[in-house]
Amino acid sequence: ALGAPITLALRTLPSGGRGLLLSFLHSRFVKVITFPLVAGAIYVLNPWLLYFTNFYELTLTNPVVHYFNHVHFVIVGSIWIFALIGIDPMPRMGYPIRMLAVFVTLPFHAFLGVTVLNENTNIAREYYESIARDWGPTVAADQQLAGGIMWVTGDVVGLLLFLVLMIQWSRASDREARRVDRELDRRDAAEAGHTASDISD
Repeated sequence: ALGAPITLALRTLPSGGRGLLLSFLHSRFVKVITFPLVAGAIYVLNPWLLYFTNFYELTLTNPVVHYFNHVHFVIVGSIWIFALIGIDPMPRMGYPIRMLAVFVTLPFHAFLGVTVLNENTNIAREYYESIARDWGPTVAADQQLAGGIMWVTGDVVGLLLFLVLMIQWSRASDREARRVDRELDRRDAAEAGHTASDISD
C-alpha cells in the first residue's frame, strides 16, 4: 500500500492494459468496495464467517476452495489497508475517521483470537479427527496456540497502522501549513505591489 502499486502499474502498463485498469478503478463496484465503512465491515466479518461456519472445513478438503480462500484473504486485507494508509489516488476519509476506523476494528480481531483461544469445541473437528497426527501439540492445544497468535499479531498490526497513520497525518499537516504559508506570502506580495503602485501614482 505504501509502495503505490496502482500508480506504478498505470505508469508501466501498455495503453490497453492501462485503459482496462482505469475503467475498473473508476467502476461503481470499486467505489463501493473501497469505501472505508464497507471495506472495514468486510475485513471484520471475513474471519468470523470463515472459522465459525462450515466453510473452513471445506477449505481443508477442497484444494480449489483452499487456494481461493488464500487469494480472497489477501484481496480483502489489501482493500482495507489501501483504504487506510495507501498512497495511490482513491476515495478516502480524513485522518481522524481513519484513525477511528483502526480503533474500532482492532477489538474485533482481538476478540476473535480470544474466542478461538477459549473455544471448547475444536474448529473443523471432524476433519482433524479424520487424519492421523502423531506429532506436535494436540488439536485442542494447537487451536489455543493459534488463537493466542491471532490475538497478539492483530494488536501488533493495529499498532503499526496507528503509527503509519500518525506519520502520514503529521506530514499532511506540514504540507498544508507550507501551502497556506505560500498563499499568505503571495497575498502579502500582491498587497505590497498594490501599495507601491498607489504611492507612485
